[in-house]
This record gives sequence, structure tokens and C-alpha cells, in this order.
Amino acid sequence: MPKKRDSSDMHYEPKSLFCTECNEELDNFCFSKKSKNKRTVKKRHQKCVKSGKFNGEFCSKIFISDDSLLEEIWDKED
Repeated sequence: MPKKRDSSDMHYEPKSLFCTECNEELDNFCFSKKSKNKRTVKKRHQKCVKSGKFNGEFCSKIFISDDSLLEEIWDKED
């Protein structure tokens, strides 16, 4: 006989806003030369998506490397 599932057995983990699968690579990413090359950062993101490593709504590295995204957020707050 199959075991009944109890709602306490289910663990819901909400999808995070920013993907942080890069872990330690993010620590000083904003200070590195790699963060200035947007094309390379986007290629890296595409590889993460294809491999299934990307988990979030936005890539943290793309957010860090693209100043216009940050400016848009600040404009919305004002």
C-alpha cells in the first residue's frame, strides 16, 4: 500500500529573486575586470541556463555588471 503524503512532508522552497549559484565568485565580482565585459557575462549566463544551474529570476552577475539596471531601480524609488 502506498504511503500517504502528509502536508508536513512537503517542503516548499520559493524561487529566489537573484541566482547566486556562483557562490564565492560573487564575493569580489564587482571589483574584477570580468564584470566590465557584459558580453562575457551574458555568455556565462546562457551556459548556466543551458546546463540547468541557473535558479532565480535574475542573474546576479548580469545585475552587477549592468549599471543601467541599477539606475532603473533607483529611478523607481525616487
